[in-house]
Amino acid sequence: MTTKAKTYLYQIQDANARIKIKADAIEVLRAKATRVNPEIKERVQSSGCGDILAAVVAEIADTEKEWAEQIQTLERIKKRIMGEIETLDDVRYVTILKYRYVDGMTFENIAVKMGVSFRHVTRLHGHALVAFEEKVLKNKKSP
Repeated sequence: MTTKAKTYLYQIQDANARIKIKADAIEVLRAKATRVNPEIKERVQSSGCGDILAAVVAEIADTEKEWAEQIQTLERIKKRIMGEIETLDDVRYVTILKYRYVDGMTFENIAVKMGVSFRHVTRLHGHALVAFEEKVLKNKKSP
């Protein structure tokens, strides 16, 4: 029963992963742009170096635009999901779901932060997922 809730809540981690992939791609493109040496143009008869640099710079700009859009999407997802989590009646459920899915914390770190045992956190997490699914996802279509 809680698989649906986990899948729904993991939208945040999925969006974060996509942003990281895009950021890594930008880093690679920037490194590629710094390796293009304009002096090569003088030594070789072709003007390909300038064309390559212009293409890489354009690709960086396009990728950065996509990256910015993904960040905006992530913020919208976080805001929506956090609002849904906050509808739960038990503040412990709200806390655990926020720490786990919005903040990306491990159960171990959640236990330390809340001052309870790991086992208690995992048990509460299971109850929180059930409550979330019943209150928020019951009549909602998949994301």
